[in-house]
Formats: sequence, structure tokens, C-alpha cells
Amino acid sequence: MLEELDIHQHEYNARKTKETRQFIEERLMDTEQELENAEETLKEFRERNRNIFESPQLQLEQERLARDVAVLIGVFTTLKQQLETAKIEEVYDSEYVVILDTPNIPLYPSKPNKKLMVILVGFLSICFSMILSFLYEYFVNGEGDEKKKMEKVKSLVLENTSFLIPLKYRK
Repeated sequence: MLEELDIHQHEYNARKTKETRQFIEERLMDTEQELENAEETLKEFRERNRNIFESPQLQLEQERLARDVAVLIGVFTTLKQQLETAKIEEVYDSEYVVILDTPNIPLYPSKPNKKLMVILVGFLSICFSMILSFLYEYFVNGEGDEKKKMEKVKSLVLENTSFLIPLKYRK
């Protein structure tokens, strides 16, 4: 399962990196074309307007065109760097799932401990039976006052545990 997860993660990251690289390449070609157009526009402006120092409007226009070229150069440079990074990431092959401790199946189930539960229930039922039998003997073989107490205890026990006893065994 861990190997499948690692393979899936590797394929997913490779696909994402490839998509990113393709997007950057497309954007780089568009930006390169825009940059060439902006540089050509600036060149043509300078060729048409050789003496711009006397006209503030022409100076402003040249600064605007130069700023557009500078911005496009920055975008182009950034895209080139990102393209190189994406190419490196495409080649870079690493472990995506690092296994610190290998999993292993336990030899025995941890819970529930059935043997202990059976022994404990058996022991408690024997103790409970002994206590009930001693109480029964004490009240049945005792004097008249104890018999009344026993009948009262018996009726209380039957009232509180009647849901445990099936109807056909109730008296």
C-alpha cells in the first residue's frame, strides 16, 4: 500500500510539474513576443523623434514606452527563472513517502481479551452464587423474624430483576 501511495504521489507531482512547465513555456513565448513588440515600438518612437528634449510630451511618451519595456523584461526574466526551476523539478526524483518504521501485523489481538473475560465472569458468578446461597440458608433456616426478612429480600430481588427472568418461570 505504501508503494502504491508513493507511485501515485510521484505520478501526481510529475503531472503537476509538467503542466506548470508547459504553462510557463506558453507564457514565456507570449511575453517574449510582447517584449519584442514593445522594444520595436520604443525603437520606432526614438527613430521618429530624434530631438525630444524640447518637448515634455515626447519625453513622457518615451518614458512610458521604456517603462513598458522594463516591466516586460522583468516578467520575461522571472518566467525564464521559473522555467529553469520547473525543468529541475521535473528531473528531480525523490521519495514522497518516507517510512520511519515498517508496519507489522501483531501476533495476538490486543482487545478484547476473551480468556480473561471468561475467567473473570466465571469467578464473579461463583462468588455471587455463594453469597446468595449463604443468605438463603441463613434466612430459611433461621427463626421466624429472619424468614420475614428473607421474604422481603426475595420480593425486592424479584421486583428489581424481573426483566431478567422469563414470564413462564415467575411465580
